[in-house]
Amino acid sequence: MAWFGNCDDEPKRTVVPGKSVTLAFPAYRPLRFKGTSAATYVYDISTGVLKKDGKAVPTACKGKCE
Repeated sequence: MAWFGNCDDEPKRTVVPGKSVTLAFPAYRPLRFKGTSAATYVYDISTGVLKKDGKAVPTACKGKCE
């Protein structure tokens, strides 16, 4: 799976059993770096679709995945 998130290691997690998993990442602003904006990802279990802020995002690795 491709990377997703914004480096914040404490997203708010919401699970609807058998339906979806939501990760809401707050803005990530380390002191020496520009950082990233807040983002909400929702994975729909039944369809296998991952959305970022309501828009579908690819889940296949393009290039390097770890």
